Formats: sequence, structure tokens, C-alpha cells
Amino acid sequence: MKNYIVIILNIFVVFSLRAQTSAFNVDCGNDTVYCPRQYPDTAFHIGTKIKLVNGNAPFSFCWSCKWKSNYGNYILTASDFLNDTSILNPYIKVIMGAGVIFHITVKDRDNNVSTDSIFVDATKFYYSTFEYLFYLHLGDSLKFNYDHFVGGGFPPVKYYWTPSVGLDDSTKIDAWCKPQNSTSYYQYIIDSAGCISQSNRVYNIYVIPTSIENDMVSSGNLLDLHQNGERLIFNNPQNKLAKLSAYSTDGKLIYTAHTCGSFFEIHYLLNKSSIKICVVSLKGIIASLKVF
Repeated sequence: MKNYIVIILNIFVVFSLRAQTSAFNVDCGNDTVYCPRQYPDTAFHIGTKIKLVNGNAPFSFCWSCKWKSNYGNYILTASDFLNDTSILNPYIKVIMGAGVIFHITVKDRDNNVSTDSIFVDATKFYYSTFEYLFYLHLGDSLKFNYDHFVGGGFPPVKYYWTPSVGLDDSTKIDAWCKPQNSTSYYQYIIDSAGCISQSNRVYNIYVIPTSIENDMVSSGNLLDLHQNGERLIFNNPQNKLAKLSAYSTDGKLIYTAHTCGSFFEIHYLLNKSSIKICVVSLKGIIASLKVF
């Protein structure tokens, strides 16, 4: 009978120890998204939703991962991404190029061990370097093209313009623009994860006030801008810095140049099927000319 009692006690102890060991658990919470453009380097911490169940403090922590680049044979580990792999809530110290699965191993005072993982995905945004420039008379309006100047993000994404002044709807990608003053408009997007892109400058709108329109025209005539063969010639007796901006008829900037002389070579703009609008600015004076 004593032997049976000993066996029963041993079984009870084994099951008790197993129950104690399995009771210690770590839960990292839901997968999350890292928005590199939205946070400074030290602001995005992982492990903020971790729950420890039934363990006995103090605890030790160890973060690990193995991320292989698609563009080489090198492998990055947790120490490449995190500022400290031995604390509960390290922050991401570098911009991640793609999603990474981080594993955490937690050991309590009694050497009970539990592990869990969390997938941290990374938003990527792409930016066009193209810009428009338009000259509008006060009271005129312009409709933005249905163009995307910011890409990436987790779909679906929403497009916005800033500032909203002078726009009929800053949430429409093809908004109508009627500014009262010269304004530069920037496009940005917010993706489905709530990540916000940088604002990308797209439209540079210069408003010509009606009250000084005639003065500007007469001032522009002071440059005496005209075409002579493959050159644009203008007055620049003091050899000040002059800028040439060439646009297509739909307002796209196609070429820029600078000179301290009195002419620009434009052979690369000639003998084309479309008309170009050349704008020369010198000491605040602007003159324009169509070339073919």
C-alpha cells in the first residue's frame, strides 16, 4: 500500500511541476507596423504590448531574428535592428527595408522559459522629383492633374494636399486650385496602417496681381527677350545671374539653366513638334517667349 502511495505522490509532483512550467507564458500581442517617416529613431518601441503570465520576477529577456536580404547574401540579426536585445521594450534604431519577425525569449527567476514572436512590417514611400510651375492671373483657376507624386504605403491609401488654402477640396487628387497669393502645394498620403508620408512639393503657383500686371509686362519688356537662331538673347548689362525655365504647354518643367551672360543656347529645345514656353528671370524681372 505504501508503494502505491509513493507512486501516486510522484505522479502528482510531476504533473504539478509540469503545470507550473506551462503556466508561465509570454504574449507579444498583435503584429504591428513601423512607420519610418512618422517617428524619430527612438520613438518606435517593440514589445509594448507584451504580457507575462504567472512568472516570478526578476525576468531576463532576449530578442532575436534572422533577416536575409533579397539583394545580397548577408543576414541581419536583432542587434542590427534594435538598440538593445536584452530589454523588454527596445526601439528600432534603423529604418527597416521590409517586415521582420522578432522572437523574444523570457526566463523568470525559477528558470522557467517562454517564447513568442511578433511580425513588425515596415511602410515604404516613394517620391517623384517632378514639379509643375504655373503663372496665373489673380482670379484664374487651375485643375490639378490626376497624378500620383507619392507612392508606396499599405493599400488602400488616401491622397491629400497641403496647404488647403485656395483648393476646393484638399482630399481630392485632382482638386481645383484658385489661390489668392503665390503658393506651393505639396502632396502626401496616409496608408491603411495610419502611416503618413512626407509632403512632396508638386505645384508652384505664381499669382500675378491684376493691379501690377501691366507693370510686370512693361518690366519684362526691359529684358528685350527675343530669339536669334538657336539663342535666346536678353539685356543683362551688369552680368547678373539670370535663370531660364522651359515649360511644355501643359506646364511641365522640362529644362532649367543659369547664366551671367546675355543669352541662352536653346538648340536642344528647337526642331521639336511641340511648343515650348521659355521664362527668363533676372533681378525680379520676368519675361517669357514661345519657341518652336
